Amino acid sequence: EKRFNQYQVSAGSVNISAEAEALLSQVVEIESAIAELQVQRAELERKYTTDHPTYKAWQEQLAEQHRRREEMNGRIKALPETQQELLGLKRDLEVSTEIYTQMLINIQELDIVRAGTVGNVRIVDSAAVNVEQPVKPKKARTALLATLLGGLIAVAYVFLKLMLRRGVENPDDIEAVGLPVYASVPLSVTQFKTANKISAKLRRKERKKHASPAFVLAEHSPTDIAVESLRSLRTSLHFSMMDAGNNIVMISGPSPGVGKSFISVNLAAVMAQAGQKVLLIDADLRKGYLHRMFSISPENGLSECLSGQLKFQDSVHVSHQKNLSVITHGQIPPNPAELLMGRRLQELLDWASSNYDIVVVD
Repeated sequence: EKRFNQYQVSAGSVNISAEAEALLSQVVEIESAIAELQVQRAELERKYTTDHPTYKAWQEQLAEQHRRREEMNGRIKALPETQQELLGLKRDLEVSTEIYTQMLINIQELDIVRAGTVGNVRIVDSAAVNVEQPVKPKKARTALLATLLGGLIAVAYVFLKLMLRRGVENPDDIEAVGLPVYASVPLSVTQFKTANKISAKLRRKERKKHASPAFVLAEHSPTDIAVESLRSLRTSLHFSMMDAGNNIVMISGPSPGVGKSFISVNLAAVMAQAGQKVLLIDADLRKGYLHRMFSISPENGLSECLSGQLKFQDSVHVSHQKNLSVITHGQIPPNPAELLMGRRLQELLDWASSNYDIVVVD
């Protein structure tokens, strides 16, 4: 008892247990403050840099709490060893209990906040899948619109083509400038279809040019409306040529593909059918093709005759049609214009005029 009293006097404490309880409560308070500051650390480091005043204030608070804890630890060390051990264990228990309780409170608060949050996304309608009658595409409506659109485009194309066409469509336009119109020959559907078939055959590599099938509309389809128009032209020419200086008719046009050869061949054919002796001359020395219509060779024709290689009568080819003879264009010359300007052409025409009833030059 004497020694215990002497220790109390030397330690400066009247009640060791009461002092230990006071130190314990202070230590628990300091440890709780340190734990709370440690929790705030992640939030501060996410928002601020280490040089920010708020972050520096937090560091000062943490340092102050550590300093107080060191002071408390020094005072605890002054207690008896048994009291120190008991105080340390009780301190650890109460500090851990305080931290655990604070964490539970935080978790419950976050759960309350999460439960109170109302989302802005919700299901209005479940997806309805109809594979028999889908929403889109509407096949019937699409087909109808496509048909109408195609019709409108076609009509617009036709009108635009008519607006851009500058050709003569009415015989009155020709008569208005003082030129006579002997006949108007419509387009022959039979000739058009057959010409396309022949052109397709000519494009085949295994076929030669002179091996194409012969086709003369006046011979194969004598009742065609185009042939009837050519008969009217034959009659008109018969009367108009009574006062002419010769019996030579030349068929020409402003551009290729307007039907000069068609008129020449079929006019010569209808004249031959009327019993006239007709000579048909292919004077197109660049792209003549009358020999194809009669299935004859283009060699030994007009170009050889004009160059003096052949006599006039030797250049004449007899066609398969009665009363109709043909002079082909011959070999393609390098100077067709010069050949046509020579005196041999005039001599040929004079010879043909005296030996035939009518001479048709294409």
